[in-house]
Amino acid sequence: MPALEIISREKHSRRIAQSWSFALHRVARVFFCILSLVAGITRARGDAMLELFNVSWSDLIQKMPEIAEAGYTSLWLPPPAKGSSSFSIGYDLFDAFDLGDKNQRGTVATHWGTKAQLLQVVQTAHQFGIRVYFDNIMNHRAFDVPGYNSSTPTNLYPGLRPQDFHLQTVNGGFYSNWPGIQDYGNQWDVQYESLSGLIDLANEPGSTNGNFGSTLGSTIPKISFIRQPNNPEYYMDPNAAALGGPWHAFNGTNGVPISEDVNAYLIRAVMWTLYTTKCDGFRLDAVKHVPSGFFGDATTTWNGYTGGIQAMFDWVHGYGNNVTGNGYVPLNALVKDASPARPADPVVLRNALTEDVNDADAAVSFAVYDSLLSEYGVLGFEYGYS
Repeated sequence: MPALEIISREKHSRRIAQSWSFALHRVARVFFCILSLVAGITRARGDAMLELFNVSWSDLIQKMPEIAEAGYTSLWLPPPAKGSSSFSIGYDLFDAFDLGDKNQRGTVATHWGTKAQLLQVVQTAHQFGIRVYFDNIMNHRAFDVPGYNSSTPTNLYPGLRPQDFHLQTVNGGFYSNWPGIQDYGNQWDVQYESLSGLIDLANEPGSTNGNFGSTLGSTIPKISFIRQPNNPEYYMDPNAAALGGPWHAFNGTNGVPISEDVNAYLIRAVMWTLYTTKCDGFRLDAVKHVPSGFFGDATTTWNGYTGGIQAMFDWVHGYGNNVTGNGYVPLNALVKDASPARPADPVVLRNALTEDVNDADAAVSFAVYDSLLSEYGVLGFEYGYS
């Protein structure tokens, strides 16, 4: 046999051996990953939350890989909406619907950055398997009193009027803030008087403003009106999917402005914030200053402030049955998509595994997916933001 032929066969044999070695190596890696997933089903891990303030949205975007590498799985961030000035960190809230895209209070951006940067913060965090929770303000607005004098408009705060607050009426048809909380041991004082000079919203349940008039404790009927008639995108579309209770999905300019009292306005605002930012939840600020009935009751999941948040969370993040057309696409469509893969958003895949894929072992898919997310943080699938 010629020497050249022997060498050729030896090379061919080595190629075959290398191919088999490579294939077995890949099979072993897949098998190891499956074993890791199954082993992880039995473990549950809580969030490692980082409270991170005094960082601009742009800087936070850049720091996200470092935060993920350090092992954090969620972020607690300051209020995302505009405060009373560019220096405000957001607790003296001016407009819940201004996330840094309106020229108000002398600035377009909030203290933390623009709306575009804010949305990128949440998107980037989700790419790294990090959940995002914002502080949320529902007890008060800023220090300025609407209608305080002839130079102060009664519609100072967009969508609100003096009768939406706990205020004192004074001579000349003007309004003044009440003194600060007199007795922190008195529930009425805590819930109906001013917290540190911030004007107090009349968010007590029912149709009566419990502290408005010339004397402390005076009452008036709450007012209802169409608060943002020129912004249908801030309202839900009654023809869109029902989310539970009275709630429907937002649907751009197909939203229908309706008359509402201050409580309904506040609920709509927080639902819109969750829908717009795609955040994972909120830390509710100053809750002891708000009557508990505002947040909901035991008769149904969908009542009140937290009921609205829950309904919109389920919709935005693909839980429950209301998932079609909410800005996400199913996993089976994602895997067929030829576009380059991006890191996963956890809720999209959860929905895909349980709703869009007819998997008889959906519960197992839930557990395996949760385990993979908590153990490794990021999955090699596309997330489903449209």
